[in-house]
Amino acid sequence: MEKSLGIDFFILIAAAIGFILYGYFGRRVKGGSAEEKLGLFRIAAGLSMSFIGGAATIAMSGIGYANGWIALVDPIAVVFGGGFVVLLVSLFSVPDSNQGASAYLAGGNKVRTLVYATCGIFVYLLLAGAQIVALQKIFTPYLGAQPALLVAVTLFSAILGYIYKGGIGAVTKTDVLQFIIVVFLFVLPAIYGISTITSNVSLNPSIPQVPLDLRTVLMLSLSLLFVPLSQDVWYRIRRSESVTTARLGVMAGVIIYAAIVTIAISLGVFSAYAGIDVSDPESILTFFFTSELGVAGFVTAVIILAAVMSTLDSFSFNLISTLSEDLFGNKPQSSRYKYRRIAATFTVFFGCLVIVFFASSVLSLVLTALMIYVTVIGPGLVLNKVVKKDSILWVPALLILALILSFGLAGVRIPYEPYSYLLIHLSLIAAAFLITKLGAYIANNRQ
Repeated sequence: MEKSLGIDFFILIAAAIGFILYGYFGRRVKGGSAEEKLGLFRIAAGLSMSFIGGAATIAMSGIGYANGWIALVDPIAVVFGGGFVVLLVSLFSVPDSNQGASAYLAGGNKVRTLVYATCGIFVYLLLAGAQIVALQKIFTPYLGAQPALLVAVTLFSAILGYIYKGGIGAVTKTDVLQFIIVVFLFVLPAIYGISTITSNVSLNPSIPQVPLDLRTVLMLSLSLLFVPLSQDVWYRIRRSESVTTARLGVMAGVIIYAAIVTIAISLGVFSAYAGIDVSDPESILTFFFTSELGVAGFVTAVIILAAVMSTLDSFSFNLISTLSEDLFGNKPQSSRYKYRRIAATFTVFFGCLVIVFFASSVLSLVLTALMIYVTVIGPGLVLNKVVKKDSILWVPALLILALILSFGLAGVRIPYEPYSYLLIHLSLIAAAFLITKLGAYIANNRQ
């Protein structure tokens, strides 16, 4: 049902413009792109808001409402993933700030760097595209689908502008503003609302809940592997004021994320126990705020808008950085870096448009992206710490990326994915390793 263009719509537009203007003018005058160091609060707030997104607010409250506490798999996985990051930062030195994430993960192997960068581009196109779809859904009730898409694309264009101008400095500063909004407009009211309905809930949910299917549970657990490999974590660590700041900032960020998502899940679960009936589980967040708390409808829209835009600018920054630093191979000091970064920005814009025109589900885009990133890069990163000479070990990564994309386009699902893809990748790595050793053995015997 389409809403009239009343005060709610104009408040949403004003909030979106405010976030964008803050991105342009809230950054520091100097060092916004490469030299600016990040403190504990900006790392924590930036990471939590980068991960939170539209899927974490809308979808997770919906899963809690329809499927129960099993949704907690996601925040638990994120916290343990953050713990792995702290362990890795403690065991290994923080890499040079000019080195691209894909190059570091590939251990300096140029071919594998190219494969990982290509993988990262696919992944972050899907993740950024998911947030643009979420933006469209925010404005669709007011404008209809097509005009809402135009608004979403326009906002995306403006976001790319302040990313280009201010880099990680602009991204993290807008994240802090959006973090404050989420805390005061979502976290505190949600805690109060949950406390008011839990006193009268039954021991069993009044709204029937069904077990979540195994594939979705496995997909929700992917953050355990994604967080240690995430470029959102990567860029903030290498811009941190110190190693200690990096450790504390990352851990604080994942804990804040977990707390916010747990509140969203709890809102959904207790709404089901209290018998609050909605036809679409993903609408429970908005319905709860308007019916149970008596909050104006635009408040939840502004909350979701803040979460979506903070995630969109982070993923877009990751895309631009991957293209300009890893794929194009230019460091920030290079004379060509500016032009390559402009080219990367336009590439990101048009690439995301392609994703948006062919996709409609925010959660499926996010989960598919996480699956690709973890199953392609994860095994190779572990292998890189063991095997230094890997002339053909980039081949399995490329093959598994092609397999996932082709199966995804064909609508084919294999049992126990995404972890089955991990096993396939590890098997291909073992085969490639044996082929390499066998070739070396044959060559030595001929001599």
